[in-house]
Amino acid sequence: MLMNTGSDARASTHPLLTTPGYEIGDDRAYALEGSIFVAGAAIRWLRDKMCFVDSAAETETLARAARDDHGVTVIPAFVGLGAPH
Repeated sequence: MLMNTGSDARASTHPLLTTPGYEIGDDRAYALEGSIFVAGAAIRWLRDKMCFVDSAAETETLARAARDDHGVTVIPAFVGLGAPH
């Protein structure tokens, strides 16, 4: 999803990406972008490759039941990180 911010490249106060929107001649517009690059691929990987669940729907129950991440972060970069950081 993109939100046009006009001619200003605004930094987000939320976890959104600042991205070029378009450029026509000297007219340039920027946007804030909410991106989810691999959500479906990550769920499919948990189901098909890791065999943690039998169906994608089970991941919601598991996510809601999780109390603490115990310092573990998973970054499923199946198509690249998709962000500059």
